Amino acid sequence: GQIQGVARGAVLKRVKFIEQVFGVAA
Repeated sequence: GQIQGVARGAVLKRVKFIEQVFGVAA
């Protein structure tokens, strides 16, 4: 329930952050 939602949000945030980092690095 709630814990999964929080974990999913954290993963999405991390993915976006990684995409930004790789986008800048590339």
